[in-house]
Amino acid sequence: MTTLTCPVGLSLECFVCAKNKVRAVQAMRSGAKNSTSVKNKRLLEKEFMTPEVVCKGCKVQRYCSLTHLLEDRAEHVDLCRVLRDLLTLQKLEHPLLQHGVISSPDQLQMVISQLKLVLRVKLRRPLTPREHHVISNPGICEVCFKTGAPLKVCKDCAGVAYCCEDHRHQDAKKHSPKECRTLALISSPFRQFDCLLNLKSFHQCVDLSRSHLIDAFFKATTLRIDDNPQNIAACSSFSGIASTCLALTNISWISYEYSAVIVYVVGATEEHLRYFQEMHLRFFFLQYQSIQNLDLYFIGPNLLPRESSSKKVFRFRGLLRTVVKHFFSETFTTFAETMKVDPTVILLLEPDFIHMGTATEQLVSQLVGQKNGGAVDFDWQSCLGTLLRTYGVPICYTSPTRFQAMADFTAFHIIALINNVTIERVYNITENPYREILPLYNFSDLHNERIIYANNYLEVIFSSIKRV
Repeated sequence: MTTLTCPVGLSLECFVCAKNKVRAVQAMRSGAKNSTSVKNKRLLEKEFMTPEVVCKGCKVQRYCSLTHLLEDRAEHVDLCRVLRDLLTLQKLEHPLLQHGVISSPDQLQMVISQLKLVLRVKLRRPLTPREHHVISNPGICEVCFKTGAPLKVCKDCAGVAYCCEDHRHQDAKKHSPKECRTLALISSPFRQFDCLLNLKSFHQCVDLSRSHLIDAFFKATTLRIDDNPQNIAACSSFSGIASTCLALTNISWISYEYSAVIVYVVGATEEHLRYFQEMHLRFFFLQYQSIQNLDLYFIGPNLLPRESSSKKVFRFRGLLRTVVKHFFSETFTTFAETMKVDPTVILLLEPDFIHMGTATEQLVSQLVGQKNGGAVDFDWQSCLGTLLRTYGVPICYTSPTRFQAMADFTAFHIIALINNVTIERVYNITENPYREILPLYNFSDLHNERIIYANNYLEVIFSSIKRV
């Protein structure tokens, strides 16, 4: 079974055009009649039109025509309402101008993170993939960070935009043909597949410390990574479980027949759950064939309400495997006050420590007139302190950029000093061999990382009581 996610690059493309292209791909792959196939093929080959119509309410969503703006009204209304209210309250020309005119990539990243936080609190729910992408990939000039229309979008990739031809030429060296081809892959409708293939046939495990995601996926499934969007999406989705497997190679432990491996996924979101479907868990048992029981604790205030736990039993490699998933829609600090379970490994997938402090909480309170409300874990300091006091357990966390990876470790280091804890680093901000393989665009090009990947960097640390 294959479902479609929303298109990416949403601020630089007409959302309705991008959605229609995705539907065309779906129709062609489902074996539509010839007349429909011809129509869909023409739609996919349609020349790119710069989306010059900007929604007057939110100032971020762009369309190729007024017709498509009206067609998208029902789906766009929630995001538009919050941003419109924000603009009115703060008397801003654009949502990204909360702290004045943007002058650097770092400032842009900070504003994007804070704006997404404001939206989550105000909407009282996690952002949809579309909402996340439209804020994360804003229509903004690559050179001067100008936010206003008109902007000229690169027709070859629809991934970057400029306010004038001079800035397009000025950015030509950075926006190389190679980068342009990669960005075209990001926005291509042929990659907009969220693969739910439910693979059950697994073959060969790998030496996790000497391999990487594509090699491990091929040996496990015999599926090659080529132009098939299902295979690309499926392989990329194994990033979370493979990173967990790699973290477990750094501890000495013995798996008894009935003992369970316990994984805490801290700061869990709905997006993270896609890493732990049955096919991913079969991959886990392929790598650790002596393990029969796996307990997964998903802990995060942004998890949607659901049954507190679910149990799955299946036969794999001649043994019954039991997987129990526990869901806690709360902060890790609150969880730790009531639950006393000894984890085998603690996993944090791309936490955002640097934008979750007191300053951000004050901003949210100022902008939307409410505090936390249970929707967001502001108290990362308390969370990290609790994590670091779980001595002898590997804490594995991933980061999308090198800058974020260094900032994340700095956060751990500061909290360790406050709590009189020693940190031992197993990895030193190392590129994660099990990162996702679908590219993302990074507006902050520190360290020359314009193209990045989910779970791009991996750090594994151990904590212990500091000896005086």
